[in-house]
Amino acid sequence: MRKRKYCIDCKRTLKYGDFWRDRSAQDGRTHYCKECIKRRRPAKPIKPTPPDPCGGNPSLKYCRYCGQCLPRKEFYERLEMREGRINRCKRCCSVDQRERLIRTGRWTPKPPRTIDPRARFRSHLRRTHKLRIEVYDEMVIKQLGRCPICGDAPEEGLCVDHCHACGKIRGLLCEFCNWALGFAEDSVEILQSALIYLTRSAKE
Repeated sequence: MRKRKYCIDCKRTLKYGDFWRDRSAQDGRTHYCKECIKRRRPAKPIKPTPPDPCGGNPSLKYCRYCGQCLPRKEFYERLEMREGRINRCKRCCSVDQRERLIRTGRWTPKPPRTIDPRARFRSHLRRTHKLRIEVYDEMVIKQLGRCPICGDAPEEGLCVDHCHACGKIRGLLCEFCNWALGFAEDSVEILQSALIYLTRSAKE
């Protein structure tokens, strides 16, 4: 004869199979039958589905850390996840890893480098004209910071004027005067013709 057990809730004698296993009980079964336990167990509340921050766009994914909708390629792949990608974007992963390394003392951030604001101009002078910036500063002081043609002192600085045929540095000019010589192809005849033209136009 199969074993039977009495349920103290519904007052019925049922089969052992109608009771859940319980190692702490003397007979290895719960005091309540499965139906009573199910009835006593509170129903789980149904959680409302949150709205999609990305508007249902399948090509985007929401990052729970930075709160941005980014392309799916900005998330690392992980097959065990429901969408096949983790819920944190690559940038947030990098920031979190850096903070964790700093917190554990395994990485010390380097101090920011001091960048010379004239480093690019210094490199341009050395590469284009083979001129040191100290020599350029001496030429500016010698010319009092002014263009020898128009006498202007531009705030952005003077340009290096050189001969396009031999590369010899002739001096420092403002940007417009340097362009004028370049458009005239460094020709004295063209500039003299321009002077005659302007003089004749002024007399008329």
